[in-house]
Amino acid sequence: MKAFLLILMLAMGQYGMGQMMTGQVGNSPGKKVVIADNREANRPMPDRERPMMERERPLGDSIRMVIDSSVALLREFAYHRDKPDWELVRQEAFDLARQAVRWEDLGPAMAHLFEAVDDHHGWLALRDTLLQWPRHEPPYLSPALKQEFAKGNRIVKNLLPGGIGYLRVPGMAAESSEYNRLAQRLMDSLCALQREGARKWIIDLRLNAGGTMLPMIAGLSPLLGNGAFLGYADNRGKVTGMTRLKDGKFSSPDGGVAEVVGADGRGARKKGARNTEGAGGSEGAGGTEEAGGAEEAGRSVGAGGSEGAGRSLGAGRTEEAGGGKEAGKGIENMEQAGVVILTGHGTGSAGECVAVAFKGRPHTWFIGEPTAGYTTGNKGHVLVGGRVEIVIAESVLVDRRHRVYPRNLIPDEWVPGGEDFSDYEQDKKIQAALRRLGKN
Repeated sequence: MKAFLLILMLAMGQYGMGQMMTGQVGNSPGKKVVIADNREANRPMPDRERPMMERERPLGDSIRMVIDSSVALLREFAYHRDKPDWELVRQEAFDLARQAVRWEDLGPAMAHLFEAVDDHHGWLALRDTLLQWPRHEPPYLSPALKQEFAKGNRIVKNLLPGGIGYLRVPGMAAESSEYNRLAQRLMDSLCALQREGARKWIIDLRLNAGGTMLPMIAGLSPLLGNGAFLGYADNRGKVTGMTRLKDGKFSSPDGGVAEVVGADGRGARKKGARNTEGAGGSEGAGGTEEAGGAEEAGRSVGAGGSEGAGRSLGAGRTEEAGGGKEAGKGIENMEQAGVVILTGHGTGSAGECVAVAFKGRPHTWFIGEPTAGYTTGNKGHVLVGGRVEIVIAESVLVDRRHRVYPRNLIPDEWVPGGEDFSDYEQDKKIQAALRRLGKN
């Protein structure tokens, strides 16, 4: 997740390759992030071309320890661990670290190690610095996506013509104590649309750069029902763990949990509920709900405007859905409803997890562009007495049918560009979704 947020900032033109960046990254406010541009200029210089004093300069013990430990862990756990010539990679990392006097100087060496295992999703965390290797070609973001990303993460909901509910699911980076509140807010938005007459759904993940999948999937649980919808596989294709969703409680293999409360006061699914989708409500634009995300998890920002506010996907009334007496009101069986998932180059990491959770669901179609390509499962390892941590991409996502997603998700219907978040009638991807749902 942190890696993709950084690539997103690069794609938006906020930073240049090879710069040191300071700011909030995921849940790590204030960390400096060194993104080393490990191209030809940073390749190790052959010994014969290197000045004698530099060739003979010994590496400090702690520098050598970090590199050796990183190599050992990458060699054992990295998803692409079978690719490199490890002795060569190790020596090249030492050559790149020849000038290093502090751990923070290891940017080029660590970028080289992560590049060797094709890991642009992992990082080395030490004190207040993260060291990473980005892809040389960040995902392309259209001007419309950049402009909308700049407005911050927020949930947007609208009732579109034909009884189709539109719900934008933003990235959500938050502490575990916030998971349930964020999940409840998302589910209450879904339920509010159903009470207004939504029978089919557009779930928009184009502005979901990741964070944590837990509140997102728990919040969408009425559309998914109960089951094991995504998990992880190792580089031999063996499934190593599956997530679980039961009555609005979503659990990950590492013990993370997010839960929503439904109309029965227990789970998101009301036992014995009949499928009564589309009851009541009127067509027209709905409202918006603001939710937190990467920088401001869960903070509500009023949207203003009036009810039924035209064609804009960001206008209309604001509802504060906090999981009170109205929590889950109006939930019926949505599991068989038609759903279109909108994806794009801004859909990354946990956003891709949400998309994979819908893979294999009946009456579900994917429209848009390929996702950003951060479909790995990361795991952290401590070294140097706990003062340094390396996070490694060790697995890849699998869906409910155990199909593997080693790179990204490709939509069923490819619609390039054409985003218009101010007028859904001009948004090519939304129009394609409306046509698809109108036929099914």
